[in-house]
Amino acid sequence: MRAGLCDEFGDPAREVFSLERSRWQTEVRRLIALMGSHAETYGCRCAGLDISVLPQVFSPAYFTDSEWFATEIAAMARGAKLLDVGTGTGIVALASALAGAEVTATDINPAAVENAKLNFSVHGVAAPALLGDVYGALARPETFDLIFWNHPFNLGINRQEDPLSLCGFDFEYRGVRQFIENGPRYLSPGGRLVLGTSTFAEVSRIARIAAGARLDVRILRRKQTPLQWRGAAVTELRIVEFVPRP
Repeated sequence: MRAGLCDEFGDPAREVFSLERSRWQTEVRRLIALMGSHAETYGCRCAGLDISVLPQVFSPAYFTDSEWFATEIAAMARGAKLLDVGTGTGIVALASALAGAEVTATDINPAAVENAKLNFSVHGVAAPALLGDVYGALARPETFDLIFWNHPFNLGINRQEDPLSLCGFDFEYRGVRQFIENGPRYLSPGGRLVLGTSTFAEVSRIARIAAGARLDVRILRRKQTPLQWRGAAVTELRIVEFVPRP
């Protein structure tokens, strides 16, 4: 990578051990089952905002990453046109809109789209929430100053995941590949393609996808944190940017 970019991102030695990752994926499955067990909408406070969480939607009440990503991206997106891929409850888009961004949210999960619309409405945010996979939700060619995705960290091996499980598992990292390879065509001049990820993700694989698209990886923000509230598994959350090579 070029001088000034973080070549540590794709270093397999900086990933968690495969056994630890396997144990964590078992825990993710357990937490997804708990999220799916809710019979009705419930409340949650995240990034200083009271939001509603619908059953069958990825919940900030269970995982810590949404709060940090929402706070950091809201600061980055102030005054910008933001595309929030995989919006879930809409918390990243909502925090960014309240900070002054013009936002569009997308998700592959129909329940998440409805959840984002609900939270936007309650907080007085007029923003579209669209159903579709990565960029497939966009009905017309459109460009953005900032594109962000808090992606499913886990490399999926099941092609037929249910909609809720897609929040945690990305089959063969096909979604990440779409996000990275197709992202530049949706950027405004000077726009930024940014991923929310973790050392529990397969970072070396993500780095290879970026290299194949002639993009370098820059670590913009990082934070050591438990993956779940009051949990024992600790990760380094990262916000990374994909930068075109000259």
